[in-house]
Amino acid sequence: MVGLNTNQGSISASHAGGTVSGSGDYVGGLVGYNNGGNVSASYATGSVSGASDVGGLVGVHYDGTIANSYAIGQVTGFAYVGGLIGRNASTLAGSYALGGVSGKSGNVGGLVGNNAGTISESYAVGSVSGNADVGGLAGQNIGAIASSYWDTTASGTMTGVGSGASAGAVGLATQEWLTQGPIATGAFGAGAWVTGYPYPVLKALPYVVINAAPAQATYGAAPPSFTVSSVIDQAGRDASAIVNTSGIQFFAMSSATMSLGSHILGGTGAALANSQSGYQITYDGQLTIQPATLTITPGNQTKTYGQALALGTTDFTVSGLLNNDRVTSVTLSSAGASATAAVGASPYAIAGSNATGTGLSNYTISYDTGSLTVNPAALTITPGNQAKTYGQALALGTTNFSVSGLLGNDRVTGVTLSSAGALATAAVGVSPYTIAGSNATGTGLSNYTISYGTGSLTVTPAPLTITPAAQSSIYGTTPVLNQGDYSETGLVTGNGDSINSVVLTTTATRQSTVGTYAISASKASGTGFRTTTLSTMTAR
Repeated sequence: MVGLNTNQGSISASHAGGTVSGSGDYVGGLVGYNNGGNVSASYATGSVSGASDVGGLVGVHYDGTIANSYAIGQVTGFAYVGGLIGRNASTLAGSYALGGVSGKSGNVGGLVGNNAGTISESYAVGSVSGNADVGGLAGQNIGAIASSYWDTTASGTMTGVGSGASAGAVGLATQEWLTQGPIATGAFGAGAWVTGYPYPVLKALPYVVINAAPAQATYGAAPPSFTVSSVIDQAGRDASAIVNTSGIQFFAMSSATMSLGSHILGGTGAALANSQSGYQITYDGQLTIQPATLTITPGNQTKTYGQALALGTTDFTVSGLLNNDRVTSVTLSSAGASATAAVGASPYAIAGSNATGTGLSNYTISYDTGSLTVNPAALTITPGNQAKTYGQALALGTTNFSVSGLLGNDRVTGVTLSSAGALATAAVGVSPYTIAGSNATGTGLSNYTISYGTGSLTVTPAPLTITPAAQSSIYGTTPVLNQGDYSETGLVTGNGDSINSVVLTTTATRQSTVGTYAISASKASGTGFRTTTLSTMTAR
């Protein structure tokens, strides 16, 4: 459009759309050489080619200001090649370049090939290629850069400035512009820029904003298909006739990085209708992330009655965790955890609550239940030892026992005691007899596995006394004793015990003088004597 703009010449609200090609230097889509002039609110859309100092908008810029302007054409040259300005030695502010840039030599930049001036609140998106000093924003910088950006994905490079100081140059992947770009962070002033994503556009020049219909997705799931809800121009009018929307693709941040809430959408692929030109295009929209479902199930546990169980915070399983989210602890509770929890009510439910971890705000958490089984404690009941005399029937009672293993306030109040030795007929010779326990009664005994020890019942012999009767003999004759003439006390006849014979003897002989002599009993025989303590008496 202009070869040379000098002496404070001003170019404003202007544009050029044709292809610009030069075999020499100082070639620009709008101005070839800007020396002391100002360019504002202007743009160029055509491709530009030349030797050196080649820019999509201006070839060389000295002693002036370029602001609120852009270029979108492809730019090619030998050296000092930039998407907006080939060589900048003055002020560049609030501007951008979208076209790809290639140079056969060096000083090749997505926005500026060589910068010796200042660059602020500007950005570049196009691909860049060259042999030396190649940067997504500037090929070489010996000036100053502030709050300016390049797209590392679209440019194909992570290098913002090919050589020189890179402070103030910020590289972002395309998706990162949604959350870290100059609109999201407020780095670009709202007075000059239109909110749009991934890249903002200038308010000073015509534009359209393509809005996506509100959409929802579940956390961790792939975003849904997006549709266009409206196309609005700078005056707020319907501009759907201006743009061909058939190739639009809206996009959001990676589903792995989106938490609950509203997230910005960016877009790509729109083109101006055939009869339209001069409109900047940007996109806007929101994706609302809804919570995913997370189920936490406490693990099953066991304990023995009488123990107080610490359930801990880590015995659980999870279903539904996504990305790198984690559940590190869960509050577990159960009525069965107390020492007094009865076996009869087992199993008890284990409930979960208050899960902690990372990323859990992205879920609707439900808690299943685990099972706590209370096993019986061991209780041993041992009958006490007892004794009786042969011939007695012994009542063993229900309280002569000892216990081992009772817990808390549980009690054994009675035990059925039994023994073959309790019968009156129980013989001494089989003693001691076993005393067995069974059928314990009391409180809390259903919480135990009861085993019974044994006691001992000793049967002692009953006393039996045999007393010979008084007898007589004639002097000078040998005494003949009646062997059946005696009496007994203590014989347990109820058991069938009997005395069959007793040997009676006396100290009297044929030569004994008249007097009283003792008769002794011995060698008694009969039934049941093995269980009888035998005593004999002497008759005189």
